[in-house]
Amino acid sequence: MTQGDGRGGDAPTIMRLRVALRDVMPTPWRRLEVAAATTLADLHSILQAAMGWEDLHLHHFRILGRGFDPGYADFGRVRLADLRLRAGERFTYEYNLAVPWRHEIRVEAVGPGVAGRRYPRCTDGRHAAPPEWCPGPEALDELKGELLGLSYVEDLDLMAEFGRAVLDMRDGRVCDVLDVVGADNLRRALVRQECREALTSPFDRHGANAALHRLATADRGAVP
Repeated sequence: MTQGDGRGGDAPTIMRLRVALRDVMPTPWRRLEVAAATTLADLHSILQAAMGWEDLHLHHFRILGRGFDPGYADFGRVRLADLRLRAGERFTYEYNLAVPWRHEIRVEAVGPGVAGRRYPRCTDGRHAAPPEWCPGPEALDELKGELLGLSYVEDLDLMAEFGRAVLDMRDGRVCDVLDVVGADNLRRALVRQECREALTSPFDRHGANAALHRLATADRGAVP
């Protein structure tokens, strides 16, 4: 990584960025502090870590009217500082170009960081990003409508019925309890519940910073 963490010598120049995932409600967003020496290639990795994406798809930046992606010859050398972005300016980052997740990135401030502080870091944020398997914002809305509607109540009733049957069981077997609700019905209800949790989980800032720490130390061969 080329960020520079300011652990020795002068504090690096940093940029405070607010990253918001568009067309998703409630809006997942992150506030990040990154060194101005960060390259676009490294910024991509930072965004993946902060948002919880898995880097499985193509990506693209649109900055000051210019497009940048890994096919651009200098993608790994262009630094944020080279783009001379000022506070208040915005640019976009798209992930999964087939069905894009569009992130709007606003530069909130540019200035000296704190000597000895590790960058990049996430200082705030809300809401987890959609799971990697969800194919875009429209599909997300459809999934939420399906999973958080009537099926939610039905699945809760089914799992409650199973729980009551287990509590009432004396000398019977688990398979006897499963016969009460139907093993396949219970399995499908549990799968749907896992999907609901993935779609509505809160943002884990500690986990995001742990991922950013691993990212920043990987190239130095350090142990997180």
